[in-house]
Amino acid sequence: MSTSTKPSKFRSLPTTRLWWLFAAASAVAGVLIGLVGQIVPSTLDSQFQLDLWLNANGNAALDHIASAAGEVYSPKFAIAITIATSLLVWLVTKSRIDALAISVITAFGWLPAEAFKLLIDEGRPNQSLLARMVVAPETDNAFPSGHTCFAIAFGYALFLLFRTSRFKNLVLIIWIASVVVMAWARLYSGVHYFTDVIGSSFASLTGLLLVGFLWNRFVKPRLK
Repeated sequence: MSTSTKPSKFRSLPTTRLWWLFAAASAVAGVLIGLVGQIVPSTLDSQFQLDLWLNANGNAALDHIASAAGEVYSPKFAIAITIATSLLVWLVTKSRIDALAISVITAFGWLPAEAFKLLIDEGRPNQSLLARMVVAPETDNAFPSGHTCFAIAFGYALFLLFRTSRFKNLVLIIWIASVVVMAWARLYSGVHYFTDVIGSSFASLTGLLLVGFLWNRFVKPRLK
């Protein structure tokens, strides 16, 4: 019996029979990338040179962009954005399943960042060395970037929502751009190392592969 009042755009999620293998490989790859800085600390110093270069070559406009990106995709606003988007989708599509899918997919692609942070005890870069202080110092573990994970997960959920519409390509471009801008903003602000933003893709992929399997296994059979 369907739990939706209209045909859902999320009848099934992209997946593969070997999802568990790809998810495991993604998780292992993410952990290994995070361990690079733990095993060879000097690599973090080398990576921080990129932050310093980006930051030193910035300006007031870029400061505002990076600061706004970090604030909008911060946990408190990310949660609000996800809930608001889900409610909007429910109002427009009249589909509870579509609204639920937005929140579930975003959560599964975003929250693995916290699990990885517990596994990888990597401190934040030294922001006092920056030429421009863009955001307030952050004290939680740096690996991976939760902001980048949210950009990946939220964008993916929206792409799936529009994947059968004429706006598909536009949403795809916006999704990719948002991830790139967020990764740049975290490096420009000097709060992450390059491996942090790269590791975010593996953290998110692990969760998105898992939610694809769970959705198709437990939700899809209930939809007409």
